[in-house]
Amino acid sequence: LDKYTDENGYNRYDPYSLITQYGADALRYWAANSHLGKDLRFHERDVKDGRKTVVKLWNVARMSFMYLDDVDNIDDAPAPADRPLEDRWILDKLATLTTRMTECFEKYDYATAKEALQKFFWTDYCDTYLEIVKGRFWDEEMWSDAERQSARATLIESLRALLGLFAPYLPYITEEIYQQAGKFGEDDVSLHVTTWPTANEVPFNESDDMDIILATLRTVRQLRTDMKIGAASPLESITLDASGDVSADQLESLRKSLLSAARAGALTFGAAEAETNIDGLKVAITAQEQAA
Repeated sequence: LDKYTDENGYNRYDPYSLITQYGADALRYWAANSHLGKDLRFHERDVKDGRKTVVKLWNVARMSFMYLDDVDNIDDAPAPADRPLEDRWILDKLATLTTRMTECFEKYDYATAKEALQKFFWTDYCDTYLEIVKGRFWDEEMWSDAERQSARATLIESLRALLGLFAPYLPYITEEIYQQAGKFGEDDVSLHVTTWPTANEVPFNESDDMDIILATLRTVRQLRTDMKIGAASPLESITLDASGDVSADQLESLRKSLLSAARAGALTFGAAEAETNIDGLKVAITAQEQAA
């Protein structure tokens, strides 16, 4: 007999055993999948997924703290409207998410709110924004102090908002991060007595430029997989082949962002074969060990 089956072979899930193995936050995260008026089947893999989200959020906070001198020291950061493209993009996405989740909670539809939060956190925030913004802290020659301070401010603001959005689902890990961050300079005794995050709209009108960065990032990742190049390994160079509606001038204006996204040392323009989902844009990469 396993720990979730009784002597007659019937399922008998023991919440305490699950909490002991995966944590209370992970079990609560699974329970939040329940839509109003619908049954929710139990699958242990869903609790495991909740555990992965807990660990990922903790690691995101640790990474952010590594790049931050003081979570309350962003007074000299550029205003959100004056920050680099990626910062404004993620803040715009975060504002949209906050509005969506607020609407869902007002209808008691916390499962749909959680789905939106999960997608934003893993795809837009972790897989995209954090991977791009790391370059500002690694390459001090390419990025200015003001651009690094912008990244710090955006990390602080977005992490604080995410803790508020995750709090109803993951109360323990969010509280721990909040306390370790010195409560972000706030006077409240606990994250769970603070106000719900508000959607702070940020001017963002460069969707075409951001689409180019995202398309390049996706294609570079696929090329890395095909060429068996690890995601953490810097590339010697990235080559972009532009035609049609995508011009070399537009790509040149995005040089720093594209280099950060690809983790490449140089960007050149020339023949490339790997197509992106943008017409007129192809990509090629050169690994460091392949350089002549």
